[in-house]
Amino acid sequence: DDLKRLLAYSSISQMGYMLFGVASVSVVGVIGAVLLYVSHGLAKAVLFMISGVFMHELKTRRISELRGLAGLMPVTAVVTLIGFLSLAGVPPLLGFWSEIFIFAGSIYVAISGGIDVFRLIITSTAVVMSVLTAGYGLWTIKRVFYGEPSDKIREVAREPYGMLLPAVILTALTVILGIYPTMLVSQVNNTLIQIFLIKMP
Repeated sequence: DDLKRLLAYSSISQMGYMLFGVASVSVVGVIGAVLLYVSHGLAKAVLFMISGVFMHELKTRRISELRGLAGLMPVTAVVTLIGFLSLAGVPPLLGFWSEIFIFAGSIYVAISGGIDVFRLIITSTAVVMSVLTAGYGLWTIKRVFYGEPSDKIREVAREPYGMLLPAVILTALTVILGIYPTMLVSQVNNTLIQIFLIKMP
């Protein structure tokens, strides 16, 4: 029921995806892990800022006490939605490309030297878990921003634009890097080539 705790626990699964990308032992997978590192950092920074906004303005971060905020705090709602969608890997956000690269890298390794059934099963499990990530994100959005707000929330809800500005900037960066992922992918690929003297498969 604690929004901040939910965000903290969700980082565990994201760290698992990063490790999964590195463990694919492919340049594509490692690029995906780096992209996820960036996208997760941006999205989580935004969502923790929003949690701080709730604490500052509404004096609570309990999900059960936060509802109906979409009409009262529309900018906050949009920023939060984009943050959760990026974590869930929804296109065209940066989180989508990070997961595509990670899964593609794992599948490439699984089928390049014969069929590695175990790796394919693990990859399929990771895909299912990404769907669950989208599920808890959408559940949180529904609980916090839809429904009828309480009288207490209605009285104090307002958008502190000064506090929201950093979150809006990071959200815009998430969208821009999602639409133009080559800006980041090419840099990461060039760095990996310099480090490992290998080419992207």
